Amino acid sequence: MKPISTTELPSIKFDSESGENGRKFIAQSGKIGWLHSLSDTPGAKFDIIIKDSLGRTKFEKRNCHSETERFGELVNLPTNLGEELDVRIENVRGAKKIDLFLN
Repeated sequence: MKPISTTELPSIKFDSESGENGRKFIAQSGKIGWLHSLSDTPGAKFDIIIKDSLGRTKFEKRNCHSETERFGELVNLPTNLGEELDVRIENVRGAKKIDLFLN
């Protein structure tokens, strides 16, 4: 059985047209190191909230933005292997679609 690499996981999508703003995410390792986003327009601003399965906030980043379409940050968020996390993208300004990658 081939182990799943964190770089092979699908993105978490925000789409204002379909109403999609996040999803459940199963932790594939002992931590989330990097958080990357790709928006459809440059200069988009948004908030990222990661909660555990009990609804407790594990990570919250307000006003994520960049002058380009890409945003990235080293978060080093400790997780448990197989832990179910609820990842949400909220308060989006200046973009219709955002793809969020956790690895």
